[in-house]
Amino acid sequence: MTSTTSRWTLRTPDAGAAKNLCQRLGVHPVLADLLAARGATDPEAARRLLNPTLADLLDPADLPDVELAVDRVTRAIESAEPILVYGDYDVDGVTGTTVLVSFLRLAGAKVDYTIPDRRKDGYGLSSPKIEAAAEAGTKLIISVDTGIAALRPAERARDLGVDLVICDHHLMAEEGLPIAVARVHPGLPGSRYANRFLCGAGVAFKLCWAIAQHLSAGTRVRPEFREYLLNAMAFVAMGTIADVVPLTGENRAIVSFGLRALSESRAPGVQALLQSADLAGDPLDASDIAFKVAPRINAAGRLGDATKAVELLLADDRATATRLAALLDRENRRRRAIEREIAEAARDQVLDIGGADLDGIVVADDGWHPGVVGIVASRLVEEFDRPAIVIAIEGERGRGSARTVPGIDVHAALSACSDLLEAFGGHAAAAGVEVRADRIDAFRARFAEAIAEQASGRPPTGLLVDLELKLAAVDRELATAVRRLGPFGQGHEEPLFCAREVEVVGAPRLLGARHIEAYLRQGKTSFRAMLWNRADIHDQLRDRARGGPGVSRAIDVAFRPVVTGRRGADAIELHVSDVVL
Repeated sequence: MTSTTSRWTLRTPDAGAAKNLCQRLGVHPVLADLLAARGATDPEAARRLLNPTLADLLDPADLPDVELAVDRVTRAIESAEPILVYGDYDVDGVTGTTVLVSFLRLAGAKVDYTIPDRRKDGYGLSSPKIEAAAEAGTKLIISVDTGIAALRPAERARDLGVDLVICDHHLMAEEGLPIAVARVHPGLPGSRYANRFLCGAGVAFKLCWAIAQHLSAGTRVRPEFREYLLNAMAFVAMGTIADVVPLTGENRAIVSFGLRALSESRAPGVQALLQSADLAGDPLDASDIAFKVAPRINAAGRLGDATKAVELLLADDRATATRLAALLDRENRRRRAIEREIAEAARDQVLDIGGADLDGIVVADDGWHPGVVGIVASRLVEEFDRPAIVIAIEGERGRGSARTVPGIDVHAALSACSDLLEAFGGHAAAAGVEVRADRIDAFRARFAEAIAEQASGRPPTGLLVDLELKLAAVDRELATAVRRLGPFGQGHEEPLFCAREVEVVGAPRLLGARHIEAYLRQGKTSFRAMLWNRADIHDQLRDRARGGPGVSRAIDVAFRPVVTGRRGADAIELHVSDVVL
């Protein structure tokens, strides 16, 4: 159950169910409240939620066309036929390529890989790259995290006598499915695979699992394949988190075991990557991947050559791994600088064309780097709470990325504009577009109309808050109990609490140009609090801290309790998501 205010929607736990969970599972009372508030009222279902197992992984045999893919790939392995793995340039594509290439090498295949250059080749399967592969003698291409909408490139592959096995999870083209030997995709029409939100790396992983079963002459795979698959979940976890697919069901098990495999990995490339992100030796959570690891992998494909990221993950010697990790770190720093500059310009453009009054945001400019427009779009969505598309114009064409808010299907909105677009693809939460520069104004208007049509009649939900707490209840024991619900991500967000009638103690302090450090008190309990990207309310918080005639000191806050420090530090601080002044 939920109750809604003008700003927040507050979950309401079933008190009887929460008490039963507390008694049956022996969990912290607040964790029992959280489980009940989120609908996990059955003790066994709650136990499975808290303790994912390998039994939660689904049988790869249920994936469409997987048997056809296994047959074609194993024939290539047995005849030493060259195989080309064709990946995408984001984290999901890079990790999926790594999973498939390293497994095929273990299985004795003759395999190479390629990833398109974002600026030269564009998104997805490229006919010129297929032609180059065919000229080099390649007869089998396996796509990873791409291909399901590549109708013309698939036809070109057929014409050249190249067999195509597609491993993808994106939305299909409206015109139909591409010609291929096999289309391994959890969401194809008629699919009986229960997890429609498997990421691209996950699809590649399941193909590897199915091939391992075939080569082992049974469903129980050979020991060397089993060890490989368990270790490879580290890469699948990275792809799952970075691609922002729901962390429910099978995906929770993948990420849970994958994070453990990642932190325990002895692969030189993984160790060097974690070292460069200052994560070596620590237990990992999903936020570590999302904010520290994934940006480094993404930076290679955003600004330059994504194959460098694959080289790093495949590296088998420390010197090579260290060199490539340092390269990705430098690219990530350069990416951040470019992103900041474009984000400022994009924000100014949004304000010039209507700001918060817009139904949907479309901004574009010459000189913007196409490799960072997706990140900038996410920043605009976060600030303006509207679907946003950021387009980099190069000559007569623009190439952009779309991001959206919960409840609005950006892919469907783009479909409503398809006659104005050269190409588009992706899924409900994120997509890529190509549009002629002289059509951007018309596209902006049509996109806003499509978003407005979806949004009409949708009741405002406000920020979803799990529970109201007194600050006196917040301690290390509670924070530790909350972490048991992890890993957190899309569809299974980290719990958010609220506290009312809280006072600001002392003068809040600006950290840089965007963040605020403050101290909050309720009764006799006080905490250091961080308000990320909320410099806009610094003066109001300062006034509340000062008090004075007619000025209430009390505020309401939505927050998450965070254990600060590393390796066992026990300080607790509050990360504040919203403030009601």
